[in-house]
Amino acid sequence: GVRLVGSEMCIRDSNKWVKFFVRDPTTQQMYKEDNGRYFPVDAMEDSLTPLPDTVPFTKHQEYGKMVKKEEDDYTKAAYALIAASALLPFVPEGIEGFDLMLLPAILDSVDPIQVITTTSAALFGASTVAFSRRFLHGEFMYGRMQMTSAAMVLGFNMVATAPTLQAAALGWTLIGYCSTFLIGGFNDRPTARDNAAYAFLIYQLSDAALLSAIAFGPQNDVTNPELAALGLVLAATMKASQFPVSGLFLRSMEGATPTSALGYAALSAHVPVVLLAQTMPMWFEYDWARLLLAAIGGITAVQSTIIANVRADRRGSIASSTSATLGAILIVLAAGFDETALLLSLGHAAFRMNQILRSPGSIQENNEWAATLGAAKTSSQPVVDVFWKAGWSLNRLNSDFFRLPDTFYEIDLKKPLKFYNAKGAQLTLTAFFLATIGAFHLPQVNEKMAELLQTEPLVAAFLIAGNVIGSTALIRFLFGNVLDFGRFTSDRNKA
Repeated sequence: GVRLVGSEMCIRDSNKWVKFFVRDPTTQQMYKEDNGRYFPVDAMEDSLTPLPDTVPFTKHQEYGKMVKKEEDDYTKAAYALIAASALLPFVPEGIEGFDLMLLPAILDSVDPIQVITTTSAALFGASTVAFSRRFLHGEFMYGRMQMTSAAMVLGFNMVATAPTLQAAALGWTLIGYCSTFLIGGFNDRPTARDNAAYAFLIYQLSDAALLSAIAFGPQNDVTNPELAALGLVLAATMKASQFPVSGLFLRSMEGATPTSALGYAALSAHVPVVLLAQTMPMWFEYDWARLLLAAIGGITAVQSTIIANVRADRRGSIASSTSATLGAILIVLAAGFDETALLLSLGHAAFRMNQILRSPGSIQENNEWAATLGAAKTSSQPVVDVFWKAGWSLNRLNSDFFRLPDTFYEIDLKKPLKFYNAKGAQLTLTAFFLATIGAFHLPQVNEKMAELLQTEPLVAAFLIAGNVIGSTALIRFLFGNVLDFGRFTSDRNKA
C-alpha cells in the first residue's frame, strides 16, 4: 500500500472537496483516499463523475502517464546501453561479420578479468538506474541523467576492454564529459557551474597526460618509454582525485545523489586503477614510476583521511574517504599486486556507492541508531585539536589554492542574450560547443597530435595547452550562460 502522512487530515479539513489519488510504485495500481484508507480504483472512470465545481482527475492522470512513459523509455534505453557495454569483451577484433563457427575461438580468447570488470560496472550502472527510477522521478533532467550515467558505464567498459592506449583514450575522454555534465546538472547554482568547469579542467589535463603516453609508447617509431610511463601515472592520479588535486571528488558532489555514487564512488573513481593494471608493462619496470605512484597515493591517503574526519557534510566526508582509500589501492598497485588492486577496487566501489546512496538519510539513520543503542554509543567522538587544525588547513588547500582560476569566473555575461531562453537555441548551441570541444579528442586528431608531439613537441604542447584553456572556458560559458535552468519550463509543465 501507500503511506502518506497528513493526507487524511488535509482532506477532512477540506470537506472532501479534494479527491486524492496515489499510484503504487511497484504494482502501478491507482488508489483513492477515503477517510484515511486507500481503495483500488480505476482513476479514469472515477474522474468521469466529478463533484460539482471540481476539477476532474483526467488531466492529472494524463500528465502522470506521460511523465511515467517518458521516464520508462529513458530507463529502458539506459539499461540497453549498459547491457550492450557489458558485452564488449566478447566483441572479436579484426573479424568482419559473425560466424557461429568462430564462437568457440572467440570465447576462448576472452579475458576473464575483463568480463568480471565490465559485468561489475554494468551491475553498478544498472543498480544506479534502478535507484534513480524512484529517486529522480519527476525530475525534468531525468532522461539526461539516466542516459549520461549509461554513457559513463560505456566509457568505463571501453577503457576496461581496450586493446591499446589509443582505443582506451576515447572511453577515458567520454567518462570526463559525462562526469562534467552530471556535476553541472543543477547549474542554477553558481557552485555547480564552477565545480563542473574545475572537474572538466582536471579531466582535460588528464587527457593530455594520456595523450603523451600514447605519443611516446612502444607502439610508435619514436619512443620515450619513461615519458610514456610518467604520462600514465599522471593521467591516472589526476582522475583518481589524488594529490595535489585531491579536492576533485569533493567538488564532484554537486550532482544528484545516484550520479555522484556511480561516478565518484564507482566508475570514474576506479577507472584509473583499471587503466594502470592493464598497462603495467609500460610503467612498472621503472622504480621511479612505482615510487611516484606510491608517494602520491600515500600523501593523498594521509591528507584526505584527515579531511574526511573534520568535514561537516556527509557526502564531502565520503568523497575525501574515497580519495584516501584509492591512494592506498594505488600503493598496492605500485607494489605489483594488480589483481589484488582490482579486487579491492570492486569491494571499495560497492561500499562507497552504498554510503553515498544512503547519505540523504544519514541523520535519520543516526537517530534510529541512537534510539536503539543509546546516544552515548553513537555520538561523535571529539577530534584532537591539532588534527582538527591540520584537517582544516588541508581542506583550505583544496578550496583556496587548487581551484578554478578567477579568469574563468569572468566569462559569465552580465545580461544573458534573449534568444538563450529558447530551448531549441540552447540545445543547438550546446551541441555546437560540444562538437567543437570534442573534435580535439577524435581518434584521427589524437593520432595527428601524437605524431606532432614526436616531431614538434613545443608546437604540440602549445596546441594542447590552448585546447585545455579554451575548452574549459567554453564549458564554463556553456553552464553559466547557455544552459539556462528555465529551459525546463515547457508546455507539459503548464498542464
